[in-house]
Amino acid sequence: MRPILTRITIVGCTLLLFATTASAELVLLRTGGQVDGDILNPQRDTKEPLQLRTALGVKLTIAPEQIKQVLVLSEAQRQYQQLVAQLADTVEAHQEMQRWCHQAGLIPERHKHLDAILRLDPDHEATRQTLGFIKLGSQWAKPDDWMRSQGYVRYQGSWRLRQEVEIDVRVRQQELAEKQWKKDVKAWKEQLGRPRLADAALQNFKAIKDPAAIPALIDVVSEPSEPRELRLLCLDLLAKMPGAGTAVMIQLAINDKDANVRDRCLEELKSNRSQPALNAFLKLLTNKSNPLVNRGAYCLERLGDPDATIPLIDALVTTHQFLVSPGGPPGGMSASFGNGQGGNGGGGGGLGGMSMGGKPKLVKKDLENELVLAALARLHPGVHFGYSEEKWRQWYAETFTTSKVNLRRD
Repeated sequence: MRPILTRITIVGCTLLLFATTASAELVLLRTGGQVDGDILNPQRDTKEPLQLRTALGVKLTIAPEQIKQVLVLSEAQRQYQQLVAQLADTVEAHQEMQRWCHQAGLIPERHKHLDAILRLDPDHEATRQTLGFIKLGSQWAKPDDWMRSQGYVRYQGSWRLRQEVEIDVRVRQQELAEKQWKKDVKAWKEQLGRPRLADAALQNFKAIKDPAAIPALIDVVSEPSEPRELRLLCLDLLAKMPGAGTAVMIQLAINDKDANVRDRCLEELKSNRSQPALNAFLKLLTNKSNPLVNRGAYCLERLGDPDATIPLIDALVTTHQFLVSPGGPPGGMSASFGNGQGGNGGGGGGLGGMSMGGKPKLVKKDLENELVLAALARLHPGVHFGYSEEKWRQWYAETFTTSKVNLRRD
């Protein structure tokens, strides 16, 4: 036998490989040796001796206690066993052998020889590249190992920082919890309409404390078609969770048609001294819609925050635009000025009849806002200057400033 396999030897073996598809067995012995060949009694009992014919035609009988394991080999694996037995432990020999294994489709065996090459020549560039290594400076490293050394972890097909993964996991867990709460709340709402299940469903609602239930509760309070009692109950539950539902309470306080719901939201916003609510209601004072100006003033009155004084003074009389028809009622106003949540000035009422084919015009009208004046009176009992913004500003300057301050809007 030659000590080193040559390229010619490998090619010859490859041709032999593709010429046959037979299989054989490899018997591993407890002594550490091995014998390959064809088993002649494959249906034998495990306590019976194994009968084997080797490639040279020799028949062997092996006692069961001598056998460690029997492996079924393909012809390629059988040839590999024959080739590797005469393989020299050199880079060139392992290089030829790994190529042969690659052609034969013996992947695990191929990697054994690639590893052997690196054992003999750690800086073997072709082998390093075959195994997926990259060179970083003077060191070889696999991309995955290098990423891990930089603190990254493999997550859903990409490399992410561990902190990012932890955040993403928490977000996903939160989303799953919120979805489950929505399913539970939907089921309990249906049960409220069934006499046998109503009491248990009501108790389930009252027991909600998990912040993950906030979106489900907001869905209930935001839906005008839900029963008032259920909406108020869900508002109470939101109120027990710090910071929960502030944004929706602000919108409900402004827009909801149910006065009970509006009042409950205002109570909660006032008890929390909500700065976002104050800012939202102050913004309404400059709205183009006069009803919204008065609605904002009403909400500010309920909050009772003195910081609203100057904006309220500026909103005692506001100017709004209206669409008019030249042939409309006396004064040229074809729109009706309905009141807005208890205040006068309607701005944005429907168009009146367009007569004589005249084109509509936009005109401005100054409106005195009753609810703005009511809010100022509530904030400062005993102070009465009507709709005179100038007198209110003068009073404020004399009462709350230590030097003369010009509080005129312009």
